[in-house]
Amino acid sequence: MDKSIESIWKEGFLKDDALVAPKLNDLYNQKSIHLLDKFEKMYKLNLIFLVGFSFFVLIISIPIGMKYMGIPMFFIFNILVLISKKHFESLKNIDKTQSSYQYLKTYDSWLNEKITAIGKVYTVVYPMIFLSMVFGFWFLDVGDKGFLGHIATEWIMEEFPNTILVNGVPLYGIIVVVLLTGLISFFSKRMYLLDLKVVYGSLMEKLAELLSDMEKLRT
Repeated sequence: MDKSIESIWKEGFLKDDALVAPKLNDLYNQKSIHLLDKFEKMYKLNLIFLVGFSFFVLIISIPIGMKYMGIPMFFIFNILVLISKKHFESLKNIDKTQSSYQYLKTYDSWLNEKITAIGKVYTVVYPMIFLSMVFGFWFLDVGDKGFLGHIATEWIMEEFPNTILVNGVPLYGIIVVVLLTGLISFFSKRMYLLDLKVVYGSLMEKLAELLSDMEKLRT
């Protein structure tokens, strides 16, 4: 080939009568389809992983005496999957008869909208996961000695007799848990975006680059 792909694209967009326009459109379509297929496959795999992980946590937590962590987390992850799946199904509403450029623009807008919407869900999900872990360890069954939380409370009362209890739980412990839960909720958006970057970061960068290239060639 005596011309680079970049030069073929440029000619195809700048000249309506260019003979390479069909090749240009084909290149656009191939790149768009390939990228979006990767997005959808990874999204589905992520949902499958969450369902599988929820069952894994449930199955493992019961024998080790941490059912108060496993059961809530099982429902948290599966509810999250249902919410995410509902958002994913809204993708079907995008008009597929558009040009590859317009479709990618619409897809990018849809993606940003869903990131914002699901990010709000995670402001509840992350704190609930943390609280599930707290309850799991507090009610950890250690046999004849009872729950781990009760053992810890007895030790605290022996060392610090003036400790204030609220329904058998040290007040300072409740305050710490409440503060940590609030902090996790506050930083949940950043945590979610970090998770998103780890899983979908490379694909999102490619989508941005593809749209940027298309927009430059259209000018």
